[in-house]
Amino acid sequence: MEIRPYQTPDYDEIRTLFQTTIYRIAASDYNERQLALWAASADDQERFGRTLAQNHAFVAVEAGQIVGFADMTEDGYIDRVYTHADWQGRGIATALLDHLVGLARTLGLASVYLESSQTARTFYEQYGFQNGGEVLRKKQDVTYVNYEMTYALSKN
Repeated sequence: MEIRPYQTPDYDEIRTLFQTTIYRIAASDYNERQLALWAASADDQERFGRTLAQNHAFVAVEAGQIVGFADMTEDGYIDRVYTHADWQGRGIATALLDHLVGLARTLGLASVYLESSQTARTFYEQYGFQNGGEVLRKKQDVTYVNYEMTYALSKN
């Protein structure tokens, strides 16, 4: 597997990966309206693509296919870490997260942080993130729970 920087032509493949993964992997934790709103965020190519271009964004590639992607802001906010639904459990998300953590160390950050979905919370806890508690979010008329999580770089 190769991890390389995100490039604008990757967008369509990432959008498909993002939406497919949400519907197939998170369906047991979220209702249809929550899933639809979450997945639809990638349809706004201007916003979604802009954040990928502005952030430190990387894709994981295997046999010419993007099998995962992740991005982080300059201050250590990990916006997204996604593994294609068909490639779950193969260490891709861990490799992407390792890449972001290594970059954060290079940037001299003391920690990285994120808001995790219910679906990904256990993964982040197993990685070593500390759960700071639930955060109730409302978008349009849909409410959902996220988890504030932090990973201290100085201790790891």
